[in-house]
Amino acid sequence: MKIWLVIIVSFILTSCGASYKFKKAEAIWKEGDDIMTRETVYHYMPEDKAAEVIDYFNRALKIYPRHASSYNSRGLAYYHMDKYFYAISDFDKALEINPRYSAAYNNRGITNEEMGDYDAAMRDYKKAIQVDSANHLPFYNIGLIYANKGEFEEAVKWYSGSIERKFHYTGSHNNRGNCYNKLGMHQEALEDFNN
Repeated sequence: MKIWLVIIVSFILTSCGASYKFKKAEAIWKEGDDIMTRETVYHYMPEDKAAEVIDYFNRALKIYPRHASSYNSRGLAYYHMDKYFYAISDFDKALEINPRYSAAYNNRGITNEEMGDYDAAMRDYKKAIQVDSANHLPFYNIGLIYANKGEFEEAVKWYSGSIERKFHYTGSHNNRGNCYNKLGMHQEALEDFNN
C-alpha cells in the first residue's frame, strides 16, 4: 500500500512540476514571439532583433526543453539571420515534439525553398496542408513555387486555395492576379487586384 502511495504522490508532483515549467516557458516564449511579430516587416527582421528574440527562446527551452513553439520561433529567427541549417534543425526538433505542427512544416518549407531545395519545400508545404488544411500559407507558398517556374495555371489553383482559407490575404490576390495577367485573363486579374 505504501509503495502505491509513493508512486501516486511522485506522479502528481512530477505532473505539477512539468505543468508549471511549461507555463513559465510559454510566458517567456510569448514575450519573444511578440517582439518578433512587432519587429518583422514584410517578412524581414533585423539581425540584431533576431538575436534578441533567440535569447527568449533559449531561456524558454532551458526551462522546458520540449517547448515546440520555442523551437519553431527560434528557427524563424535563425531564418531571418540567414542561418538556414540552424533553422532547419529547430523546425525538425519542433516537429519531433509535435508532428502535427503545421506552421513548423510551412516554415521549414520556406527555409528549404530559400536554400534552393524546391522538392523538399513542396513536401513540407503539402505536409503542412495534410495536418492543417485550414492553414492558408502553404497553399500560398506552393503557388509561389509554381509561379516562379512559370506554371501560372497551377499557381492560380494554389493561390485560389489560399484565398478560400483566408480571403483578405492580399498577397494571394495580388499574385493570382499577376498569374491571370500572364495567362491573358485580364478581367480576372483586375478583380483580384481590386480585392
